[in-house]
Amino acid sequence: MEELHDSNPLGSGFSFVDLAADRSGLHVARRALDPKSAGLSAHSLRSVSEEELLPRVLAQAPERLSDREFITRFGGLGEKHYRDAVAWIDQHLKHPTH
Repeated sequence: MEELHDSNPLGSGFSFVDLAADRSGLHVARRALDPKSAGLSAHSLRSVSEEELLPRVLAQAPERLSDREFITRFGGLGEKHYRDAVAWIDQHLKHPTH
């Protein structure tokens, strides 16, 4: 995971904004590949806004966290606090608020 690599001393820091953008792409790809939603997804992508792809609240998520800061705040990738943060991202991607 690039974000984890970025948290190392020579990296730019762990970015939840990057993680949210990655997960947004994953959500879009899943809908596009699902036969039940592929047609609607293709139609929707013709006029999608930046806000729909990456809601503003996610663009303000924590960024540039060093490894130490990430572990202090989130405990690590397997910890509940981190999983809750990812779930929060996914919830905003499924139901963006404007």
